[in-house]
Amino acid sequence: AGYSEYCDKIIYTVKPPSEELKESVLNTIYPNPTSETVKYNTVSQKDNHPIVVEVIDAAGKQVKEMKYTLQRGLNTLTLKVSDLIAGLYLFKFVNTECPSVQKVVIYNR
Repeated sequence: AGYSEYCDKIIYTVKPPSEELKESVLNTIYPNPTSETVKYNTVSQKDNHPIVVEVIDAAGKQVKEMKYTLQRGLNTLTLKVSDLIAGLYLFKFVNTECPSVQKVVIYNR
């Protein structure tokens, strides 16, 4: 058994799936909603692949930018969100092999 992710003409396969991957989906943020951190699973075909995560608030303003370096294979990014005020945000993943935009609800504890 394995897991495949389709993006345009690229097919990623991760075998065997980890326990964490069984409960989540590639290129999806979890948990959502959250107050502290979120995780994002993605796959890279190359080592030292830089990506940028842009965080955009409900008014369309970029409020945060985070930079990461992916390694070949499965990568799990942990994104700190505890510094954001409660609300709805878009997380835009730039320079990835499967660019995506994810909605995230942040609540204050």
